[in-house]
Amino acid sequence: ITPEFINPDYTRLKLELFFKYNPKITSRSLSQINNLIRTEVENYNNDVLNQFDGVFRYSNFLRRIDEVDPGVLNSFVRIYLQKTFTPILGGNSTSEINFAGSLYVPSERESIITSSKFNIGGIQRYFKDEIIQGSGLRDVYLYTYDSGSFVKGSSPIGYLDSRKGVVTINNLVSDNLSPIKITALPNSYNIAPLRNQLVDIDLTQLTIDGEVDTIATAGSSGANEYNTFPRFK
Repeated sequence: ITPEFINPDYTRLKLELFFKYNPKITSRSLSQINNLIRTEVENYNNDVLNQFDGVFRYSNFLRRIDEVDPGVLNSFVRIYLQKTFTPILGGNSTSEINFAGSLYVPSERESIITSSKFNIGGIQRYFKDEIIQGSGLRDVYLYTYDSGSFVKGSSPIGYLDSRKGVVTINNLVSDNLSPIKITALPNSYNIAPLRNQLVDIDLTQLTIDGEVDTIATAGSSGANEYNTFPRFK
């Protein structure tokens, strides 16, 4: 039997992690707990992800965070999916960007994807999308940013299938070969990659924000100062 070698297709996870803690039941400082959590995220990335059967299981991940110190009472994480692709000089090509799972659709009016900036003809451009009426697909357009607002190009440069998590870009004529990063929200916080995909936490973009649980430390009198973690920014 000849082994089949599969080139991995990475979907990066950008994580914004929040936690509540009770300083009365831990000997560690906030910065020390932050460091413990960062190490645990690194361990999870190495132990569970970065392999073809590595599934990001949301509840299991949070349990590991909650268990780093007795003072941690609960945690929450926002997850963003990110893919990077490099355009081909001269255009006349199709790039298919496959995310590890379906993408969250905030509303018909809002774009599902955002992108890093890139230059065409010396002008900075961005990707955004909008719904195609009567279709499950969405058109992807080039946008410029002018006077505080985005301006849409005249015609689509591709399309997006949110259910499959696939973005298709046609004939992109970029000024250089700098990678373009596309970001989207996952439709589920449990992320299971397909056959040739790997899920990987981008540790360089990991943010950790801890705060005192005012109810745990002050009882009902601390309720007025208690803040919950919003799902979206």
